[in-house]
Amino acid sequence: MAFKHPHRYGILAMVRKKDYKHFSKYQKLLKNHVQFFMKKEFFNDIAPQHLSICYFSYPENYPKEYIEKLVPKIRSVIRNNLPLQVKVKGLIGWWELSIGVPALLWNITDLGNFPKLHKEVVKTLAPYIEHFNDPEMDFTPHIGVALCKKEKFKEIKKIVDHSKEDKEQVLIIDRFYIFYPNEPKEVFSHN
Repeated sequence: MAFKHPHRYGILAMVRKKDYKHFSKYQKLLKNHVQFFMKKEFFNDIAPQHLSICYFSYPENYPKEYIEKLVPKIRSVIRNNLPLQVKVKGLIGWWELSIGVPALLWNITDLGNFPKLHKEVVKTLAPYIEHFNDPEMDFTPHIGVALCKKEKFKEIKKIVDHSKEDKEQVLIIDRFYIFYPNEPKEVFSHN
């Protein structure tokens, strides 16, 4: 099943696949309380455990070919900011962030160099993209885990509360994609 994303271009950073292993303990606990887990099958070729570096335009403003010409500039900024990692400790519900979407996220305790990377990408692309002032393009780093069933809210909240006792984990970020609407394409991989 392919993920149908809002129609805009974006740059996503992906969590290293082997770092998903410490999530396995939650899969059994959450199995009957969520609509689906955010895992590889959610996209055609990437997992949605990502951090959004930035969204930068809508396709009606720029053709795909124009955006593809910016890829070398994006790669250069990414390369200059490696290595990248984040720290997480337990889960957080999006409802706790007053967004209202019944989703579970990793609770990010340290974003590392991501704010710096975001600023450098914006600065690098600003001469080529006019739409960075759009509030929908804001930097909103998150790492999704699952979408929740609303009727299971109480059970999920207990799991989230219990997760606060977890040990802090380091997640390595090793792949980067441009999200062409409905079609993510890898632009950089650091192995």
